[in-house]
Amino acid sequence: FQTEAFWLMWDHQGRDELRGLLKDVQNRESIDLETLVEGSLHAVEHAIASAIPAVVRCSMADFQHTSFYSSTALFGMPGMFFYDSQAGGGSGIVEVVADKFGVLLEKAQLIMSSCGCSEGCPSCIQLFHCEKQNEPLHKAGALLVINHLRKSFG
Repeated sequence: FQTEAFWLMWDHQGRDELRGLLKDVQNRESIDLETLVEGSLHAVEHAIASAIPAVVRCSMADFQHTSFYSSTALFGMPGMFFYDSQAGGGSGIVEVVADKFGVLLEKAQLIMSSCGCSEGCPSCIQLFHCEKQNEPLHKAGALLVINHLRKSFG
């Protein structure tokens, strides 16, 4: 069906910046860099999705979201999509998401940073409807990525 979408895509340079941004976390935790980047982007996607209903005044059923890192969906480049669930051109939610993206990043960062867990939980980055069964998710990496995005969209 036809709908409207808001997306973020990284090019080769952006992908390399993400990897560089997360290199210290990788060294501290002895985690595969590709898994770390994918888990960090996935967690950012979830945190933004959790923030959308509060900022846009809609329900989680009104929009869909997904993120990619290592798949061929975006030619191997990282990206995330937020799109209206409403068929026939959408309901206008993604236009508000685009207009308020800086506020959404701030709210998503607050959702993650105010939660007392260390690895991610249903209160901050886990979503019950995740098609990937909340794997991989990386909260510490996501906080670094969202700080980087906030500077870019500041």
